[in-house]
Amino acid sequence: IVVGGDDVGAETRSGTGFDTIDPGTGVSSGNACFASRWAEVLTARVTGFLNATGMSMVETDGPYGGQPCGSHSHAHHRGAEDSVDAQWRKQALFYSDMRKRGVFVHAPDDYLFDGGANKCVLGYAEMQFNLPRDEWIAISRQQIFDNTWVQTPTQGWMFAALVDYHGGGDAAALEPLSEHLSAWEWTLASFLGAGVGACYRGNRLYDTPEVQAMVSKWTAFWVKYRRILTEDILHLRRPSVSGMDAIMHVSSVLQHPQDAVAALAMVYNPSDYLVVSNLTLPLYYTGIVGSVRVSEQGGAEQDLQPDREFKVQVLVTLPPKGISYFVVTK
Repeated sequence: IVVGGDDVGAETRSGTGFDTIDPGTGVSSGNACFASRWAEVLTARVTGFLNATGMSMVETDGPYGGQPCGSHSHAHHRGAEDSVDAQWRKQALFYSDMRKRGVFVHAPDDYLFDGGANKCVLGYAEMQFNLPRDEWIAISRQQIFDNTWVQTPTQGWMFAALVDYHGGGDAAALEPLSEHLSAWEWTLASFLGAGVGACYRGNRLYDTPEVQAMVSKWTAFWVKYRRILTEDILHLRRPSVSGMDAIMHVSSVLQHPQDAVAALAMVYNPSDYLVVSNLTLPLYYTGIVGSVRVSEQGGAEQDLQPDREFKVQVLVTLPPKGISYFVVTK
């Protein structure tokens, strides 16, 4: 377990003495300029906190987001013209310094390939969590599907509003969890099934033995299949809410010769009707030559022979709001 703290970097950091000056109005924008001495002040505070507590993780909220600064007195830029590039570089340097210190960095913006971060946001808009819970869950699942084309599951993180967030009220929140057991299970199954970490904003994970059993079920699933769940994703069917959707984690058996699991397909039916459908599993990237064994949720295995395109088909039967998974072993 890595323990750390959350800090707001630049956004809404007005009153630091290093405010971003709006070039059009000449007044503070309400944010701190990261190309001022604020960059050094913040870095010193964060490293001081980490050194004093022995913690080794930092979650940054509101890092520099792209706003120009019209100040002519800040230490690291001359005016609005060079302020965007200067602030970007100083923010990236902050992340780079954290990584050099061995600090686990959980970041909301894409500084991953410049300054460095362990995780950056996989893709969501905070205001989506004031929508009814079924809607933000559906949107989050589409965002996972779309963004894992360019990021591996463990590079990104998502968000789950267990309690009211941005004014969505009772219709948006998952609490009380016992009253919204299905929605809470869909949240866990969607994130854990995709191998994606999430920030669960709330005070507890369960409130009744029934909810605890559900959380334990998906936690055990994660522990058992963690290795394959953190592998790359093949995108089989995009979530549409109107029918079955599916993703499949896959890895080469040559890369993990001691692990028989070569692929794991997650299938979801968010609709209100029964789904019976064939699903094609492309196994080319597993490197398996010959037959494979396929089981659903740890049940009886069946031997299947991939076709000339290294594909097999499985029959999927899902009740309304049903979730299942298929494990492919060599």
